[in-house]
Amino acid sequence: MIQTRMLLGAIAAAGLACGASAASIGVSFAGDNGGGTSVQITSAQTAGVVAQSNWNAGTGAAGAASDLNDDSGAGTTADVSWTSANTWGGTGATTDDEAMMNGWLDDGALSITVTEIPYAVYDVYVYGSADAGNEGGALNTIVNGTTFTSGGTFTTLSGNGSFFDGSNYVDGGTAAADPSYHLVSGLSGDLVITGQRDGGNRFGVAGFQIVEVPEPGSLALLGLGGLAVLRRRRG
Repeated sequence: MIQTRMLLGAIAAAGLACGASAASIGVSFAGDNGGGTSVQITSAQTAGVVAQSNWNAGTGAAGAASDLNDDSGAGTTADVSWTSANTWGGTGATTDDEAMMNGWLDDGALSITVTEIPYAVYDVYVYGSADAGNEGGALNTIVNGTTFTSGGTFTTLSGNGSFFDGSNYVDGGTAAADPSYHLVSGLSGDLVITGQRDGGNRFGVAGFQIVEVPEPGSLALLGLGGLAVLRRRRG
């Protein structure tokens, strides 16, 4: 009986570990700030709501990158391309999260496409940013055709123009004033982020994270393996 309890406990712990170590892919954009270059996150820095290192760096108003690295630094099948009217950015960063938020693709027919995502199901975190001169307007994000609009944007900006609050966000069921990101859950297939300025509503994307949602079958298979071991021991 003691061995059975210990094995079941190990199975449960392993299942939690699988969920806690879900893979992720992060892309952070750098911006030109009136002729200067904003801070760009390095691969050694750890940032994001789902904390990760090995962020992929995107530079320029338009560009593309293939075989994006995941949080472990390993290459994946994912490819990204983007286009926007221009880039912009803050003037500095005091934390890793602010470095990730410090530059952004500015609005104006902005479009980001990610193909060949290696996860069957994933959540996406779209980080938005704006400089002090544009705080207070709403932030639009259109993810795979669904529009998410905040009640305001970054009214508590830090002095360098890259405020980050991991607890304040907008998802499909809530609206929050002054969020740092929009969360869209349970996606599959390609990811398309589009939008453009709508009156006072800005559309500036500082970066995004694609976070794998582990399949329920993984834990079930682990449990079946454990039960098979128990049967062999009893036999």
